[in-house]
Amino acid sequence: MGATLLALYVESPRKLNEAQEEQLNKNIKLAKQLGAEFRTVSGDDLVKAILSVAHRENITHIIIGKPRHRDLFALFKLGNLLNRLIRLSGNIDVYVLGSDLPGDDKYRRNISMLSFSSGFSKYLLAGVITILTVLACYTVKEIIGYQVVAFALLFEVSILAIFLGIGPILLSATLSALLWDYLFIPPHSLSTLKGLKIF
Repeated sequence: MGATLLALYVESPRKLNEAQEEQLNKNIKLAKQLGAEFRTVSGDDLVKAILSVAHRENITHIIIGKPRHRDLFALFKLGNLLNRLIRLSGNIDVYVLGSDLPGDDKYRRNISMLSFSSGFSKYLLAGVITILTVLACYTVKEIIGYQVVAFALLFEVSILAIFLGIGPILLSATLSALLWDYLFIPPHSLSTLKGLKIF
């Protein structure tokens, strides 16, 4: 792009360990090999420090690299940093770049099966179908008994699992268990509350 490249390190009050010091020195060396100007600033707030330098130096693009070693805390911290940086950057473009090297991302591998990506409408659908099933069973509970109601609710959750994601299914299962316990298993909670005397 024919632009000036500026590498920035924001020094925080927290002292770096030996491995972090070594990685920082490698990054500084790489930046200088690429012909970048290197700057160090101090600050407790990483986003404010970056944007302060960006506005002072008339920076038009900010490039951030994703860490290869990520855990739950690192993912949350990176997401918070990026959200604030994008929100406060104004007209400055923000780019997030990955690495060609394979990352050590055990956390993502372990929870890849648990993808909570369902929209609000699916959660609403799961809740409504569960409540309708409970109401239908409640009208005939004296005839079929609470054991059959349990099978009916289990069948309903199993059918929903074919069409909906993990989040809505967990909502349906939780609602089913709570309502079954509260409305169907003797002694019935509603009857107990009606006969309760408060002194």
